[in-house]
Amino acid sequence: MADWDGKSRPSNAQYRSNYDDIFKKKQCPCGRSPTGKCIGWHGLTESDYQVKLQQWKEKHADQNDI
Repeated sequence: MADWDGKSRPSNAQYRSNYDDIFKKKQCPCGRSPTGKCIGWHGLTESDYQVKLQQWKEKHADQNDI
């Protein structure tokens, strides 16, 4: 990885396989996603997750009032 610029993710078979396993699955592997599909919340701290979840609930509650 000597030529990695530090900005982009390394592109190799293992990374691509892991990416496919996480982001192309029909279900969220960590269980945090309110949609059931992975939306990247697996990397959040518990407090950040609770904030995002509350924001998501408020946004979608407003949409249900229409």
